[in-house]
This record gives sequence, C-alpha cells and structure tokens, in this order.
Amino acid sequence: MVCAGPLDELVMRKVGFSDFTIANLTGDYADQRQDAEDLTYDEDSFDTVIVHAGLHHCRSPHRAFLEMYRVARKCAVAFESRESLRLRDAADAQKRLRRGIAGGCRG
Repeated sequence: MVCAGPLDELVMRKVGFSDFTIANLTGDYADQRQDAEDLTYDEDSFDTVIVHAGLHHCRSPHRAFLEMYRVARKCAVAFESRESLRLRDAADAQKRLRRGIAGGCRG
C-alpha cells in the first residue's frame, strides 16, 4: 500500500491479508519510506498495489498512479473520496498506458 497509514494496516489485517508492505513518505508506521510518484521498486514487484485516500496528497496524482501500475503484476487500486479533475486525469493516463499510448506518444 502506498500513502498508507495505521488504519490501512489494520484494515488489511482485518480482511485477512498478512503479506503486505506499507509505504509512505512520513510516519514511523511505514515499513518503507517511498515517494508514490517515484517508487524504487522494480516493475511487477507486487501482485496488487493499493492507495486509500492518498492520491489527492500527491503533487502529480497521475504520476503516482502510473508508478503503482508499473510495480503491480495484476492491478493497481485507488480508493479516493475526493473526486477531482486531477484524479480523472490519472484514470485517463492508465487507460492510455493500457492501449500503448504513454505521454501522448504512440508505442
């Protein structure tokens, strides 16, 4: 989980997950300090990458979501309660990436 905190860890354990990593820029509760916009993990490092109420804190939410997608083998999941144009841009960027169009360039 990126941009995660103690509540996220509690929820993950309560729903039955035992093998997960909590990453955040700050806080003693994080397993690893990571910038969601520039994750240091290799591609396909995790089955699933989750962010809960964290993208709206990012300077570039679409960059953070693309990083999550890069390090996820199966999927990247975002739970955000603050709908915004920036988050819609992140979803559009993911769609372009899946179609092979990244940054306005065709692959």
